[in-house]
Amino acid sequence: MDRNTGHFAEYLNGNVLPKYDYQTKNKEYYPCSRCKAVLTKKYLSRHRKTCILKDNTDNNINQASASQTLIACSLDQNNTLHKLRVKEQVFSKMRADEISLTAKTDNLIINFGENYLKKHKREQLTTVCSNKMRELARFLIEFRKITNNSRYNLQDIFKPKLFDMAIECAKRIGGYDIEKKTYRSPSLSAHIGTSLKQVCDNFIRLILKEDQSVIFTDKEETLKNVKRFKELIETQWTTEISSLAFKDLHEKQWEKPVLLPLTRDITKFKEYVTNVANKAVTNLEIDLNNKKEFKKFSSSFFNFNYTI
Repeated sequence: MDRNTGHFAEYLNGNVLPKYDYQTKNKEYYPCSRCKAVLTKKYLSRHRKTCILKDNTDNNINQASASQTLIACSLDQNNTLHKLRVKEQVFSKMRADEISLTAKTDNLIINFGENYLKKHKREQLTTVCSNKMRELARFLIEFRKITNNSRYNLQDIFKPKLFDMAIECAKRIGGYDIEKKTYRSPSLSAHIGTSLKQVCDNFIRLILKEDQSVIFTDKEETLKNVKRFKELIETQWTTEISSLAFKDLHEKQWEKPVLLPLTRDITKFKEYVTNVANKAVTNLEIDLNNKKEFKKFSSSFFNFNYTI
């Protein structure tokens, strides 16, 4: 265990010391979320069965995602991440990749997700929250590529002089084609501006509260930069991105043909629904309290009416 802990500490510093010699290059390494042994991503799920700290209750847990959450918590110097709802409700839903790891380790993105959960109570919106956090992470990753600086955090972007770079990043993640003036994903480029504006509001709140999760040297100067960056989003984002993006989106919707089902497909579906309903009725005659069969009957009844 001490050896695993030491290797994990080295892993956080960028020095990978795997538990086993895999004799291969270009492997993705992740620490076990329980014993902290550094393993290849593919081996994590198998390691769960032999881990000295294995827990039979975590069979359905995505091991790679749990590993990323461990990394995020270990890098949290203020030790506040474990108290947040976003860690419990959203982190586990994220696919384990570079985008998710970026989202889980950036304080402003985490704070954005936490605030989003506070404003909504339905559990289904945790997936929406995850998607929005990943969008911001993609934006940050693209910004790091443009500036060739992997140490950039989201809070470092909110300076008026970097606004043009932010516009370029938003266009890139949306797949903007400068020649055709079209987007591969126009809604993403347009909506990322709204998310950035919300992040600005959260950032301003954290600065005013002098929250430990954000680091700054000059409070007033940082506040001024963030407010001016937000003003640029409010006044220029539509001109630079949203207007063209939404026009492109509407044009693609017009060009997309409306596909109607064939008669034989409708007939086939109707026969299937009728068969399911009949079986459900038969089973309900045997056991009237069978909730599963009643649910099947209700669903088939609705679908049957839909086909009429």
